[in-house]
Amino acid sequence: MANIKSSLVTASYILCMIVLCNQLGTLSYTNSWYPQTEPEVQVSKSNTHQEADSGLTIYEERTKTIKHICNQLKDDTHAEIKGLKIDQNVQSNFYVKERETNTLLCLNFKVGISSWLRLFYDVNQNKEKLDKILKGGFLYKLIPHLSPGKRQIKKDSSDSNVFKFLAVRNPFDRVLSAYANRFVEHKSGQYATHIRKMKKHDEGGNFYKKGEIPTFSDFLHYIVDGGADVHWKTYWSACSPCVVDYTAVIKLEDGQPAIDYVLQKSGMIKYASMPPAKNTSSKRMDEYKKVSCELLRKIYKFY
Repeated sequence: MANIKSSLVTASYILCMIVLCNQLGTLSYTNSWYPQTEPEVQVSKSNTHQEADSGLTIYEERTKTIKHICNQLKDDTHAEIKGLKIDQNVQSNFYVKERETNTLLCLNFKVGISSWLRLFYDVNQNKEKLDKILKGGFLYKLIPHLSPGKRQIKKDSSDSNVFKFLAVRNPFDRVLSAYANRFVEHKSGQYATHIRKMKKHDEGGNFYKKGEIPTFSDFLHYIVDGGADVHWKTYWSACSPCVVDYTAVIKLEDGQPAIDYVLQKSGMIKYASMPPAKNTSSKRMDEYKKVSCELLRKIYKFY
């Protein structure tokens, strides 16, 4: 419930800010993983998973939204959508596969990735090899060893016997989390890589120096100006949704019911369990009060 509440607070605040700016007109989620309105759900006492009117779970309904948008991208009548440059090249370094249960996951950083990698490690039968990799304590080092490779991913993409899912998160929460965790709370590898490339937009465009902490607004400017990193990479560019036919899409904000759904549907529940990932970015929501309306609009469009 806490995750859902913090997500609603974030979304409500950002949307209110955009509307108050009175610059966007009609809001559209065309270039976003989040549909403008999700199907109304009914939750039965016997089933903790949300079900839409179609009988599908809300996690499965989201894949229908993706397919609808992908079809629009191929339709010449949708000029506005067709004008977007959407790279759907499959990148193997964003995928891990659990071979025992035939489960494929597209990884998105800052969306509880550590919890999912730990789960795939727990289920994996070749722990002796993985333990050697984990000696340094960095779970992300498991990715190359759990990735099935580009050719297999393409083969799995249309195989109904493979349970394929991706986990996403409110993009405004996600970039705030990336900023706080990678640039403020810890001077991480991302800090070292990007800090000298970031401009101070309130100080004539001078670049930041090592040791300085960028403002949240300058961080957002850096993203929309092309500063790329896996920790804030768009979902559509990482997970090739118009190529991979996903079984389900879950959100960090869905909490434990979504995790239980994945474990049950994939069969991984036989081997391991997983607690919900924590969403702590709402603690820094005041950062958005310092962001201009124009920049909010750009970030909204970017994601």
